[in-house]
Amino acid sequence: MTALPVRLTLYAVTKPDPVLIAYAVKRYAEDKPAVWTRIGAAWPHEQGAGLTILLDALPRDGRIILLEPDEDDDARLEREAQRARERNKDS
Repeated sequence: MTALPVRLTLYAVTKPDPVLIAYAVKRYAEDKPAVWTRIGAAWPHEQGAGLTILLDALPRDGRIILLEPDEDDDARLEREAQRARERNKDS
């Protein structure tokens, strides 16, 4: 897995936690589980109702799933960030 792109990482640092996480879901075969890929996040819009959505990828089929973040997502993101820090330290 790769670390979050710089744009999304910087936005996430300066804003509160996202209210929704954007995923692309791909099914390769009926007998295999779907592959979920985090592609962005959504925060409350700064002026009025609505959301600001930052996407770092667009699924080919155009289908985006928005889900509320949970503890599993937070733990996975922390592991990805730790791996990225280790890779950057080694280079």
